[in-house]
Amino acid sequence: MLFPVGTDAPIYHRPLATIALIGANLAMFAYADCWYGRPTMGTLALGDGLHPLQWLTCNFIHFGPVHLFGNMLFLMAFGLVAEGKLGWWRFILYYLVIGCVGCLLLQLCFLGASYPTRVAGASLAIYGLLATVLIWAPENEVEYLWVCRGYLGTSYDTNSTPYLYFCGYFVAKEILWVCCTGFTMSSQLGHTVGAVVGGALAVLLLRRKLVDCEDWDLFSVLAKRNTTSYLDRHQRRDPSPAESNVFTRLRGIRRDLQAAIARNNWQQAANLLLQMSPDERQECVGPEVIESAGNYVYQQKQFSDAAQLYQGLMRTQPAEFVRAKLKLAAVYAEVESRPQAARRVLDSIDRASLSPVLEKHWEQIAHRCTALIESGVVELSCRA
Repeated sequence: MLFPVGTDAPIYHRPLATIALIGANLAMFAYADCWYGRPTMGTLALGDGLHPLQWLTCNFIHFGPVHLFGNMLFLMAFGLVAEGKLGWWRFILYYLVIGCVGCLLLQLCFLGASYPTRVAGASLAIYGLLATVLIWAPENEVEYLWVCRGYLGTSYDTNSTPYLYFCGYFVAKEILWVCCTGFTMSSQLGHTVGAVVGGALAVLLLRRKLVDCEDWDLFSVLAKRNTTSYLDRHQRRDPSPAESNVFTRLRGIRRDLQAAIARNNWQQAANLLLQMSPDERQECVGPEVIESAGNYVYQQKQFSDAAQLYQGLMRTQPAEFVRAKLKLAAVYAEVESRPQAARRVLDSIDRASLSPVLEKHWEQIAHRCTALIESGVVELSCRA
């Protein structure tokens, strides 16, 4: 048996909605178990017409504590990754859409069933989350506990593997079962329907740019946009001791960084980013995170730190982040008195794309550079 217990995926939002959904499931279980024993009210009736309210309620009803525990464990493990990219209110809507659409499809498929039956549980929506995480974060790793019971006793240990393999295993297992059993009603069929709905919705949001996976989504990985990441290069089967130390250090920094961002502690996030080289920063987090950390320390007048973050951003993302470029040029011109460096940054900006406000800012920095040069300022550093 496999139980997910941790992740190294970037979490940009606290899992408030995930925790709330778990609380709702626990509350519903306590209510239904106390009053009805094995509940039938609110479960999804198959072969008895369409019942829209059941499409929602059946996702919060479980048939026993083991059923509930397994689903809540997976909901926490995969909900926090999806919510980390969507935010709380969009995640709740996303989760409920998967559950409701999946239940609608099940009732439609079994409208003419000879023997009506009832099903319930959060696993349909949770398998939608598994498919979602597989598409949005295939290269991130899930830490899991495996337990094996045999004649010699019980063995267990922890390990980690990319979501591509972990989620792919669970989803493929359910699809294979459905194909082998002829699409009869089973929990595996419900899981498969949930995975299909969740996968389709994940692709839709990704294609419409309603979720930012920082070019680490499944399609980007398959297109080999990021096949030579720093962490990948140092996670070979037999890395040298020095490479293992680098990899371990970066994983520790990345986890601390995710925790700092979740707490909205941008000062700590900036300090952690400054412990890495520009290439390491780019591989561990997205450029938007680097820019946000740079903006924070810039507002705190920590201009040297802001310049370091912006410099790395300019090197890895030379055609983007105009505001960051302007702030870097302002630091060079107004703080460090380096007009030539400031001019090089200004010249890299496409002025035709600037708004009137940014155009005015560009001109102010350019005038400052001209004044410094005319006053005879000598730039001792050749850094760009």
